Amino acid sequence: MSELIFQQSNNKEAWDDFVSNSPQGTVFNNTTLLDSIGISYSIYYVKNVNKVVAGICVLETEGGGINKNIPYFQYCGNILYNSNGSNNNIARELRYSTFLIENIVSLYGEGYFVNSPNFKDIRPFLWHNYHSIDSDKFSNSVNYTAILNLSNITDFSSYIDQIRRSRRREYDKALKNGMSCQKSEDINILDYLHKKTFSRQGIDRSEKSVDYLVKITKAALNTGQGEMFVCFNNNNNPCSAYLYLMDRTTGYSMFGATDPEYRNTGCYTLVTLECIKRCYDQGLKYWDFLGVNSPDRGDYKISFNPDLVPFYSSVI
Repeated sequence: MSELIFQQSNNKEAWDDFVSNSPQGTVFNNTTLLDSIGISYSIYYVKNVNKVVAGICVLETEGGGINKNIPYFQYCGNILYNSNGSNNNIARELRYSTFLIENIVSLYGEGYFVNSPNFKDIRPFLWHNYHSIDSDKFSNSVNYTAILNLSNITDFSSYIDQIRRSRRREYDKALKNGMSCQKSEDINILDYLHKKTFSRQGIDRSEKSVDYLVKITKAALNTGQGEMFVCFNNNNNPCSAYLYLMDRTTGYSMFGATDPEYRNTGCYTLVTLECIKRCYDQGLKYWDFLGVNSPDRGDYKISFNPDLVPFYSSVI
């Protein structure tokens, strides 16, 4: 069996190409987006006979530790493979990820991995220090997201007919009341509506969360890795705003907010469907709602007929 090599890299272009072609790659791994937001990171590869077989982008604190507290980043510290995920690769990928995990934990003295839904085999985390009773073990959690397969949609109007009846009623109500969606780059609208959304719930947004909302939105719009749509009423008042991120295959539901005054107008459902349709029209294959892990928001997302998909987080 060939010897594996663990190696750091500073080649951002090569990493972004690797991310784009890996089944586990997401927009959250892209260095252009990370650099625009201002997040520190280090890139590591696992090589087998000088061929890259796996990799990871570790998000870091100013002190060089693993950053576990970046608001709104769902998949971070996730392992990527250079393979097609076929059954023939299961044993190899198990070996690669085990080797990578051991090196990351040894290097940082800790580990924090939130893997994307296409990372299926968490045995390397379950078996870490398996034969050492007194050694630290990973704490593993299962989370869920909702992913809509846009490739299965042949006609978007027919898709709308298939979503939950309550969503269809909201959609029709918004259109009947003269609401419309426009592409926008006015971050202030999103920030304003986001603040009002949280205020209605009696929640004060932290300074850090506001800072990252603005940074992520600005970075997405500036780099072309995201788009924002705003729903206006017939008086041209902004009622809802929605930002999604995107890579070559997937649109990611990032931020959504509604003025409480217009909650019952159907505006949020209208702008949600507008963003999904935009990704569909651009030929993307999937729409990821980025989590269905709270009852009310989770049920709302499921009402658009996505598949319920697990993803795993592991901390040591």
